Amino acid sequence: MRCHKDYNAQQYNFCENFRSSGNEIIDNWFADLNETNHFIEFIPYEKFSNITYLAEGGFSKVYKATCANGIINDLNCCERQIFSVFGNKTVVLKSLKHSESISHDFLNELKNYLRCSERWDSNYIHKYYGITRHPETKNYMIVMDFAQNGDLHNYISKYTHTLCWDKKLYILKDIVFGLSEIHSKQIIHRDLHTGNILVNFNYSDPF
Repeated sequence: MRCHKDYNAQQYNFCENFRSSGNEIIDNWFADLNETNHFIEFIPYEKFSNITYLAEGGFSKVYKATCANGIINDLNCCERQIFSVFGNKTVVLKSLKHSESISHDFLNELKNYLRCSERWDSNYIHKYYGITRHPETKNYMIVMDFAQNGDLHNYISKYTHTLCWDKKLYILKDIVFGLSEIHSKQIIHRDLHTGNILVNFNYSDPF
């Protein structure tokens, strides 16, 4: 929700910036995907620092991290150009349990996530930047945008006494718009709950 666009960026041709993951299945998948109006890349794990554990679910562990200069932030499909954010960027690393041998099924599921977020200016769908791999566990990790205000469950708990009905209706409206974008791609979420709705906008502030 409310993913804000970074304008401090450098433009370059994405064909010249391809990084191999060391896995032929993933590299071929990247190549096929990047011929469409999507872009995703393999980001070497050494680019991340200040890695901090956040939470654990049934299928993954989530970490906050700082990504060094160069993460892909925007895509111009017509001119085949991508934009790299200057400076460090705070991201989330979602480590998938038992993902040492990545499967076509997982990659197809990730492609569905990307289809939902292919509008880089969307205010309602969370951004996915790429995949990395932990050098010790060998588990693959999805690199995502960091939501400044966490998930909706914790956000509501924190601001329950300061959110008026108008602000709650704004939140509901944004959830509906996000679901509308997902459904427009003929995709169903299937696991929608307040822990899976991320908040990158402080609704308690005046607006």
